[in-house]
Amino acid sequence: MTALNLTATGGGTYRWDNNSTNAVCSVTNSGTYSVAVTSTNGCTVAASIQVFQDNSLPSVSISPSSATLSCTTSSVSLSAIGSGTFVWSTGATTSSISATVAEPYSVTLTGGNGCKATAPAQVTQDNLVPSVSISAAPSLTIAYGQSATLTASGATTYLWSTGESTTSIVVNTAGPYSVTGTTGNCSAQGAIACYEYNWLAACSTPARQDVSEAGMGLQVKVLGNPVTGPEVDLEISGITGQLVVVQLVDLQGHPLAEKRIERAGETEHLRLLVDRWAGVLLLEVRTAAERQVIRLVQK
Repeated sequence: MTALNLTATGGGTYRWDNNSTNAVCSVTNSGTYSVAVTSTNGCTVAASIQVFQDNSLPSVSISPSSATLSCTTSSVSLSAIGSGTFVWSTGATTSSISATVAEPYSVTLTGGNGCKATAPAQVTQDNLVPSVSISAAPSLTIAYGQSATLTASGATTYLWSTGESTTSIVVNTAGPYSVTGTTGNCSAQGAIACYEYNWLAACSTPARQDVSEAGMGLQVKVLGNPVTGPEVDLEISGITGQLVVVQLVDLQGHPLAEKRIERAGETEHLRLLVDRWAGVLLLEVRTAAERQVIRLVQK
């Protein structure tokens, strides 16, 4: 216990049971203390007092005792409950603090009797990022001149690879497309491919030998169709200086192989392996302005 001063009054001289002759006696332990007072006429009288020790601990708690930081919750408020003075593990002496880091927290309360008590709280971190997905309507595969609506879900805000920030976008060209979904401070990405085919041209043109598919300027010649060997030979012309993309896909719209010519010459000769896949395949040749789709039949 802290020191307690006992003061005797009445005049004359004083003698405490610890032989102190001062009017004031400082004690640090519980117990019974007495003092004898002698007046100027020689009469003596005694007085005593009982000193008790208060060792009761103060009551303290933290509300809430546990909390979780997440993508949407970057801080939580912790409040100490009790009567006295507070000192937090962070060094703060206020009754409430804002916790922004996932770790253990505690507060120590000092009561009026000088006794101290401590209460803990635990703040954790939920690092689970949002699960972003994309759905396509009416279909993932669109015909030439048609469009598809791509809709993102699983987050709060979205940013598409096209630069749009809406939940849904309308596309009418071949993908792939991706979207980044953000919830609070966390982001995740979803991706989808949207395949576009000129089914009328691809399915109505009969397979024939040395076929040439003519466009405005783009000329594609398949040297041997039906394909009898492991490879198919192509001759591409009419697009000098342009970027050309040649893609091989199956009838379900899955890409199988792709070649790119960054700057085409007057006539380009390409060879694609096709023996890994059986049946009918679609060959798409496109530039920035033109596009040809040819059906390949393998024997």
